[in-house]
Amino acid sequence: MAALDRLAGNGGTYFFQVTTAHTGLSLSAVVINTAAVFTTLSITDSTGTVHNALLSTGAFGQNLAARTVSAGQMICAPEGSYISALTMSSGTCIGVITRSK
Repeated sequence: MAALDRLAGNGGTYFFQVTTAHTGLSLSAVVINTAAVFTTLSITDSTGTVHNALLSTGAFGQNLAARTVSAGQMICAPEGSYISALTMSSGTCIGVITRSK
């Protein structure tokens, strides 16, 4: 998939709100609408392995544990992977859908 396709949202977008656990996702990115704190952020790689993206280490670590992500920021899954689950303790975001589940 081309880089532009990953951000263009050719598969649509989906609104996520606080405290609801969202699983079974296929997102290339999330765009923060209102300041958000993630309690779960999982990235699935091309082999199907699920990684905790809140960590600060590893290829899939986004260093987001106990951090507030400001409105307007974007969190992207690395090439060949996708965001597969998320939960927020505060805030809202829009998921960019570019893959089928």
